Amino acid sequence: MDYLLHHGLTVFGQHISFAELAGQLFALAVVFLAERRTLWTWPVQVGATVLLFAVYVSAHLGGLAARQIAILVISLYGWWAWMRRKDPVYG
Repeated sequence: MDYLLHHGLTVFGQHISFAELAGQLFALAVVFLAERRTLWTWPVQVGATVLLFAVYVSAHLGGLAARQIAILVISLYGWWAWMRRKDPVYG
């Protein structure tokens, strides 16, 4: 994880770590996966959350890191609820 946090790209003069880039791309992928109502939405969301949590902690952004914890809890609940649903249309 250290490599992902300290190495990256420079875009428009701003350094973007590989962890942040991957986290944001995963978060964007979640939108498309959720639209298609696929189970892959949940693990991709968890991956995005873990990556972005690491980015925010390393940047000493406690509020944003705390928000990622809340998103992680909600995502894990959503994944659990998805696995238990009995929806005849989508299930």
